[in-house]
Amino acid sequence: MSILLLFSSNQRPLYEQDILDVLAAPERSKYDFRYERRYVDQSALDQWSNLGATPVLVFFSIQQEAFYQPPAYIPVRRGRVLSARIEGDICFVQFELGPIISLPSPLVEGDRRIYEDPVRRLAEVVSRLPSPGFARRESRKSASLVDDAAVPIQRVDTIPVFDPSGPILVESNDQVGAFSRATDYLSRTTSFRSAQFLCFHRLTDRRSGASVMATDGVFPLVDRSDYELELLQMQPREVLTRVRFRVGSAEEVIKVIGVPEFDIASRYDLVKLPLHVPPLLPELRETILTVAPKLADTTGPRLHLRLRITRQPSTLSAFGAAFLLLLAGLPGAFGDIPKMAVVSLGALIAFVFFYYGWVRISSPRG
Repeated sequence: MSILLLFSSNQRPLYEQDILDVLAAPERSKYDFRYERRYVDQSALDQWSNLGATPVLVFFSIQQEAFYQPPAYIPVRRGRVLSARIEGDICFVQFELGPIISLPSPLVEGDRRIYEDPVRRLAEVVSRLPSPGFARRESRKSASLVDDAAVPIQRVDTIPVFDPSGPILVESNDQVGAFSRATDYLSRTTSFRSAQFLCFHRLTDRRSGASVMATDGVFPLVDRSDYELELLQMQPREVLTRVRFRVGSAEEVIKVIGVPEFDIASRYDLVKLPLHVPPLLPELRETILTVAPKLADTTGPRLHLRLRITRQPSTLSAFGAAFLLLLAGLPGAFGDIPKMAVVSLGALIAFVFFYYGWVRISSPRG
C-alpha cells in the first residue's frame, strides 16, 4: 500500500503557516497543498490524478537555503487524499486531516532533553526516499509517493521515550499528548521559536453536553441554540507576554457570548468560548468561524471552522401547518356559514401561527 508524503518547509512564510494551521485544525477538516511540478517525485506525478483515498503524512521540512546542512523533518499529521489535479505546472492536492503524528519523547540527560537524536534518526529514514532528482536537491522533499512500509507509524496508548531500536513515528491515542509533543519539537526551530500554539479540542451542545461531530469537514448546528467551543493552547517555552486572539464569523452569523477575544498568557490552558446561534431566516446557512491572532504579525494558527446551520422549526409553525391541514374539513362542520367565510377565517388564523412562529421568531430583527 502506498502513502503520499507531503512536506511543507521553512522556505516561505505561507509554508510555515500551513504547518501551524494543519496542526490546529479538527480531524475531518479539509486542507489544500500546492507544489510546482518539478518538486514532486515522478512516482507521485504518474498517479497524481488518481490519488483519491491515498493515505497522507504531513511533515515540516527544515531546509538551509545554501545547503550548508542536510534537511531535517518533524512529523505533523496523517490524513487521506480527497482530490488531486494538475493545472499547468502546479500540482494541487486536497486532503482530509486525521490524527496528529509525533516523534517519541526525547531522552533526558541531566537537565537537558536530547531532541536531536529522534530528528536525526527520522532524517536518515526520509533521506532514503524518492526525491524530485535535482543534483544538489536530492534530499529536498516536497511530495513523494512511497510504500507505507518505508515510513511505518506505530499505534500506541501513550508516547514512548525515544529508543534507537524503537519506533520513530507514533500515533498516540492520547492526542493531547501528541499535540504537546509536536509543539515541543516545532518550538525548537527558528520558524516556530516565538509561535503561539493552539488547536481545536471540541465543540459541544451546551444543552445536552453532546459533542458536535464534523461531517465532510463541516459542523452541523441548529439556530436558536447555544454551543461551547473548546480550544487547547500549549506553549513549550516560557510565556512572558500576553498574546490576544479574536473569534468571529461573517455577518455575525455565530455570536460569541461575551467578548469575542481571548488571551494566551500561560504555558497551557483549555479556552472555553460560549457561542449562540441566532434565529435564522433562510432554511440553511453556511459560514466559517475564524480564530486568529488579533495582530497580523503574530506567529500563530488561523483556525477556520466550517459550519452548516439549519433552521429549527417552532411549535407555533407546527400548529399553523396542522391547522392548514384541517381547513378542508371545516366548511362541512358549519353548514349555515358560507364556505368561503370559513376558509378565509381559517387561513387568517393559520397565517397568524406562521407569522409569529416562523417569520417573527426566525427573523434576526424580530
